[in-house]
Amino acid sequence: MSDDSDWRTLALEMSEISEQAFHAGWMEELEYRLWEIVNGDLRKYGQIVLTEQQVARLQQLADEVRGWVRFNDVTEVEEFVNREHWQRLYDAWVASRAEKTLR
Repeated sequence: MSDDSDWRTLALEMSEISEQAFHAGWMEELEYRLWEIVNGDLRKYGQIVLTEQQVARLQQLADEVRGWVRFNDVTEVEEFVNREHWQRLYDAWVASRAEKTLR
């Protein structure tokens, strides 16, 4: 992983998008929704549509730190997770959403 300030730059970018979209510093599920946007075709998030530049910046920062930032509900702070760990967290989130849909 790169130094601490690198992933914090990514966290700040994510938080700023949350502020623009919802007027909230870190909206619930922000990390998952932005990951979907970075890796998909949709660009709408809350009250905004992310620009290509915003999406490219998130992707660039994620590539530089080789991971993503998530909000830890236990410690109530943002934390860095490496890409492999993040992918497991994301896959579990997708599966839990699919399970809720089936109920």
